[in-house]
Amino acid sequence: MAQVKTIALSKLSDAGLVAFSKDHLLSLNLEEMRMVRDYFAKKKREPTDADLETIAQTWSEHCKHKVFNSTIDYEDRQIGERETISSLFKTCIKGATEQIALEKDWLVSVFKDNAGVIKFDDDWDVAFKVETHNHPSALDPFGGAGTGIGGVI
Repeated sequence: MAQVKTIALSKLSDAGLVAFSKDHLLSLNLEEMRMVRDYFAKKKREPTDADLETIAQTWSEHCKHKVFNSTIDYEDRQIGERETISSLFKTCIKGATEQIALEKDWLVSVFKDNAGVIKFDDDWDVAFKVETHNHPSALDPFGGAGTGIGGVI
């Protein structure tokens, strides 16, 4: 049976932190690895492999939506305009849907727990659960899973 291992992050250089993340499929960048290292230094202990897997999954694209929530510099080359978008999720995805919900009485609930509810008829509503699949994810990083092919689906 596999044992929980303590990982000596405090002894790793910046290059070592990046290499460890890559080698163990954590998909955490240098800034994130430094934050993890510094957090455990304040706790006066090294993280376990279980700690690191939990943090990596919590901060993964699959759970945190780094792409959707990041700042995007967008250029429309056809009309030559540039725009900075702060969080595609909040502005373009959620914001646009909430605006439509103000105009459509058949939208009962939008963006509550990754679900939406629409009016079906006078007696019934229908709930739709939505799940995005983004890369990377240690849930199935190989084998053709949608979460392992890269990008936002």
